[in-house]
Amino acid sequence: MMRLAKPDDIPFVQKVLDAPENLDKLAAYTDAQLAAALGDATQRLWIWESWGTPAAFLWVTGVGQLGRGPKIEEFGAEVPGRGIGTRLFSAALSELRAQCLHKGLWLTVASDNAQAIRFYERLGFRATDLRPAVWHRRAGPVADALIMAFDADAGPAETEADGGLGHPAQDNGGG
Repeated sequence: MMRLAKPDDIPFVQKVLDAPENLDKLAAYTDAQLAAALGDATQRLWIWESWGTPAAFLWVTGVGQLGRGPKIEEFGAEVPGRGIGTRLFSAALSELRAQCLHKGLWLTVASDNAQAIRFYERLGFRATDLRPAVWHRRAGPVADALIMAFDADAGPAETEADGGLGHPAQDNGGG
């Protein structure tokens, strides 16, 4: 189930951010930056709990602000491939829709992270721009950044069998 993060969740978020497989995908943040997100009305740091234990997180900035729209700052699952990330995204998008805050939702992803790009496309995100050499990896060379925007009007096709996501629930990484 999805819930807002608490201060006790920061070590979990850091653990996911710092996992060896994420060093080329996810940025580094200080505990202070993550803690600031907890009390900021323009940010949401959500946790997906599985059996009472944090299993994934989704951090959105720019909520309710004028301009480009809210940005998915970071996203990660402790164990990708189990559908947890898909369920977290679905719940977060539902929450943002309920508050009419989903319009303009966007993210950046390394352009060579095909697995994450496919994941985001299944959720209703579409590529809108490519920025050369701006994705600074912690463990490797700079990469191009693909900008993807959520199509709030189209979104993924809804079916009863897949929980409204247009595909079987699965988490193929991302962030």
